[in-house]
Amino acid sequence: EAELEEEAYQFRRARLSDRGFPDFFEAQSVFAYIKPEQFLTIRAGYEPPSRADLPDDNEVIAPEMAPAIADGDVSLFNTALTAGFAAQGKRQLRSEMAMVSNQVLVARAVDFGDLEAVRVAVEMTHHYLNLALEHLAGGDLQSAIEHLRDTPLKLLFRLGVSLTIDLRTSTELTLRKLGLSSLKVREIPYLDSPYREALSGFMARQPRYYSGLDGNGAVEMRDFASMRDLHLSYAILDQIDSAAELFRALFAIDISSPNFRAQMAARDVRLSQLVLTGLARLALDDRLTIDPIEGNRLNAMRAAIMTGQPGVLSDEFRGKLNHTLTERMDDTTRKRTAGFLNSCLNLLEEEFANLGGEREIDPRFIESVLVKIV
Repeated sequence: EAELEEEAYQFRRARLSDRGFPDFFEAQSVFAYIKPEQFLTIRAGYEPPSRADLPDDNEVIAPEMAPAIADGDVSLFNTALTAGFAAQGKRQLRSEMAMVSNQVLVARAVDFGDLEAVRVAVEMTHHYLNLALEHLAGGDLQSAIEHLRDTPLKLLFRLGVSLTIDLRTSTELTLRKLGLSSLKVREIPYLDSPYREALSGFMARQPRYYSGLDGNGAVEMRDFASMRDLHLSYAILDQIDSAAELFRALFAIDISSPNFRAQMAARDVRLSQLVLTGLARLALDDRLTIDPIEGNRLNAMRAAIMTGQPGVLSDEFRGKLNHTLTERMDDTTRKRTAGFLNSCLNLLEEEFANLGGEREIDPRFIESVLVKIV
């Protein structure tokens, strides 16, 4: 009976494989990591794919003349497909993409009857293919067409996956610099938004992109779809890295120390609040210390840091801040920490933008700085 079951299983597996549906364990290889810097060498070991009925170079459609994509997606992958391949080449590529999509569906154990889940998996396949192609071509259409001609789509998909895995590895390194274990931490509560959500997405088993980084109001997690997403993600990691340098230079505080983490764990406080409280104290009392601002001095604090125009920091405050930064940091550190510091100042501008000086500011509703009720 066991022999018959095994024989039936092998026949079923062969029939499914003939139709582009691999075995579950075999399908996992579609997510296997490859080193992006060695990709061209790895690709040379594969037999070049057949792309029949390809046009000559002088027949390639110019980007502006490429047919519109039916679903409105103008990714580099779709543009290279429509502009660089004749009818038979397009059919072969789409058939190959369907096989890769099937592998993704099987590997993720997606119910083929769940049309929404199938659609999401197919979109994810396209996103990883486009990410890898942008990485290889640097945004150049002709180069993208050449890479699409020479690269099996499964290998291209694996490259896209590997680029996001490298991002997760860099995120783990950032966590270690902050003294945190990448095995236990998926979110750092004392980081502000969007740093906290972005880091959580990067650390997922399959790294995800936090759409709040785009600044369009969306707050969902989605697939990495382009190199722009990766560049923004690495910029966020650089800013989180620089926060430790900023605290050491301005306040002589090591935010990677166990003592700091223990103190932050007992309080609902964010890094931006600590920075802005220290800067507000500098504006009020000419001393750079993280002492909570007295509630009855919030109007004086606003007058010391803001202009009469809504949401604009005063030149005097910026001058005092720049003088302090110059005294305590070298040029390299100032440039490196500028992104994180500006994100903190933006929070201060947003909160005090519409608070005039004619009324007393209620300390209960102030979040950008630490306030002491007196």
